[in-house]
Amino acid sequence: MVRRRLYIPPQLQRAIEAHIAQRLAEAQQRYWSASEDEDTFTGHLGALLGCSERRVRVDGRVWRWRIDYTKFRGKGGNATETSVGADGIFEIRLQGPETDGRKAMLFQAKMGTPAGRRAFEQALVLSNWREAAVFFGYDEDAVRVYRLDDVIRGQGGARSLQGPSLQNFFSDVFLACTVGDSDLAYIPQSRTLQWRDEQ
Repeated sequence: MVRRRLYIPPQLQRAIEAHIAQRLAEAQQRYWSASEDEDTFTGHLGALLGCSERRVRVDGRVWRWRIDYTKFRGKGGNATETSVGADGIFEIRLQGPETDGRKAMLFQAKMGTPAGRRAFEQALVLSNWREAAVFFGYDEDAVRVYRLDDVIRGQGGARSLQGPSLQNFFSDVFLACTVGDSDLAYIPQSRTLQWRDEQ
């Protein structure tokens, strides 16, 4: 699968980065109120990062963008998280002159560094979507992002794992199309994760 790069004008990128920085700061302020449960903190984070359509003018023309967030069900029969391996998905959508693009990223979340046998097993399930999946690690100072290959290589050990902050990752990696995929999408109404293949 060839990853298609999204064209993002500098003014639009700055608007998205400002939103991410502000919302992440708000999420970190709530860390201790949700630190006992990764799903609770994930809910806070997703609700803050997700946003309805925003507009930015670039050279007199309007660009629209939004961030969608879906938390997958992790408990009970036929839970989405069990089959996909992810806690949820973030999708960014862009519309501008002659542009209609999107980008999605699956994530599995952990309090602290993703270590232990369970994280390793989840990483193996997520490897079906290795180009478009990461781990989030929540701690008091930052939300950090860990590449799937690093978690698998570590065999569940935390000592050698290092990851950038979500703020830096979002700007330098996700928007730059190094991780994530424009052909991946989740349809919550039908609980369908789809990834368009080369055909």
